[in-house]
Amino acid sequence: MFTERLSCLQSKLADASIDVALITDDDNVYYLTGYYDYLHMEFGRPTILVVPKDGSSAYHSHN
Repeated sequence: MFTERLSCLQSKLADASIDVALITDDDNVYYLTGYYDYLHMEFGRPTILVVPKDGSSAYHSHN
């Protein structure tokens, strides 16, 4: 399910000639990856999902 969502986003990025998307909203990160920060505590460092138009995605968590 999450792999399909990421693939769909990557296709849309490629179609729009966008190289990368940076996702910072916790709900959207969960929707695309299944990663859930159950504490929702940022400590000044948010979780960021990096989605390139091709290749693997990565996220950086404040944990």
